[in-house]
Amino acid sequence: KNNILIIGTEKHKNIYNMIKGSLGLNVKFNIVGKLENNIRDFLNKENIIYENFVDISDEEIINFYKKNSILMMVSKYEGFGMPILEAQQFGLTVITSNIEPMKSIAGDGAIFVKPNSVDEIRDGLFKILNNRKFTQNLISAGKNNLNRYKDMLVIEKYKKIYLKILNKK
Repeated sequence: KNNILIIGTEKHKNIYNMIKGSLGLNVKFNIVGKLENNIRDFLNKENIIYENFVDISDEEIINFYKKNSILMMVSKYEGFGMPILEAQQFGLTVITSNIEPMKSIAGDGAIFVKPNSVDEIRDGLFKILNNRKFTQNLISAGKNNLNRYKDMLVIEKYKKIYLKILNKK
């Protein structure tokens, strides 16, 4: 499977460079978040296969992790980077920025690239798509990385439960 998950579409998420880095590769994007018209136009002009999803539930996000094989999160900045840990939990290969906090969050379980380098993004993606052993090692390292965050993942699950309860009242 060459399905790539992108979560978030704000400017700092760097979607244009991630898409540009995939040109000519056999991939499909599942993009969560409202796409700007210029990005949508670029995807269509380049005949890139994609689906776009907006206002989805937590259950749907879980299904996206299950049906994709790669998380691309080559942001120019992030507050924390929870999708990296979620992707590692579901066994996705992660390609992310070589800046903090992504470097610390992902541990050894990701390919790190410069967010402004389309060539590095492309090289990283190419390596994931064409080197199964490397990809499997990256996925294993991602699973091991989760051990550093066990308590935090439990706290995040409780937070979601509490928010659901509060939203029902």
